[in-house]
Amino acid sequence: MVANYLYNSILNKKNKDSILKANLVSLKQNFDSDLKETKKVNEAMRVKIPMDEKYAGIYKGGERSGYMEINKKGKVSWGNLKGQLYMLSDSTGLINFRTMLRSFSVKKDHGAVLGVYSNERYFSR
Repeated sequence: MVANYLYNSILNKKNKDSILKANLVSLKQNFDSDLKETKKVNEAMRVKIPMDEKYAGIYKGGERSGYMEINKKGKVSWGNLKGQLYMLSDSTGLINFRTMLRSFSVKKDHGAVLGVYSNERYFSR
């Protein structure tokens, strides 16, 4: 942000101050979003709702989504990502991949697990 401001100053850009203000707003929004996600993960960890072991298994995503594997302890592998599933209810939760946080929900039909959703991506069993 500082380098961008200096670069805009060197170029004598008249809107350098408005660009700086926009960058500061964006930085605050990112900070607030990260803080909110951290609070969600901490709450899920504190609640400690156990994962139903019938969610364990391998799920196939679309062409660009690959496979997601969930073990009985809630460890999730999705491509190169490895993380922990924290349940927020009996069928929703958060996957903490450390570099990103993903939502998690289960699609059921009469109690049978058909698949899972993660941030609007569907993975079938």
